[in-house]
Amino acid sequence: GKIVRTNHACTKTMGTWCQHPWTSSAVVDGQCFFVDVSAARAFPAQFAAADTKCVGLGGRLATIESKAHNDAVVAAIKNAPAVAKKTGKYPLPGKKPFIGLSDLATDGTYRWQDGTKLDWTNFKTNGEKSGKNAVRIDSTDGKW
Repeated sequence: GKIVRTNHACTKTMGTWCQHPWTSSAVVDGQCFFVDVSAARAFPAQFAAADTKCVGLGGRLATIESKAHNDAVVAAIKNAPAVAKKTGKYPLPGKKPFIGLSDLATDGTYRWQDGTKLDWTNFKTNGEKSGKNAVRIDSTDGKW
């Protein structure tokens, strides 16, 4: 398949502070957020690979349960260039990383990868979801 470079947002429960590479500027309700800018996979494998990468870091693809979580993910995306400068891995154009929401199991039924109930959403008002089956978050407006 076609190789598409992508990035993704991970979340991990850590308490009151976050360890590297989890950004300390995005701690909300004990959750730390991290944006990985190094992934390169063919879709649909890229969504699964993104979750595997997050699991390897001790987390999962980001589960967003509130506006505060959403804002924290956007902050982590915007912080990614500073992290990338240190690591030599730079964010990709568009800055729309995967989050842990998809309807890959059942078309039209969106579920979080970690099993959390979908109570809060931030879908675009026109009904068009960023990423279609595997949802992405837009760093410019925080919409999915």
